[in-house]
Amino acid sequence: MAMLSCIHHVSWLKPIDGGKHQCTYCREVVTKKEIYPKFEDLGVEFQQKWDRHEKGEDAKPAGPAPGVAS
Repeated sequence: MAMLSCIHHVSWLKPIDGGKHQCTYCREVVTKKEIYPKFEDLGVEFQQKWDRHEKGEDAKPAGPAPGVAS
């Protein structure tokens, strides 16, 4: 059975561990070069968010959420 290739639309992407991004539609780990629309066309805010995640700068501290009793 033939399968069409996923376009990895940016609305289907989620950040995952290790500074990577995963397409929630096809479950593949994707790079900047594989997403649609092109990374360069997505605007500065999106590009900065992507780059921060790749560098691990968006990591949240481990532990319970604020306001949660332990």
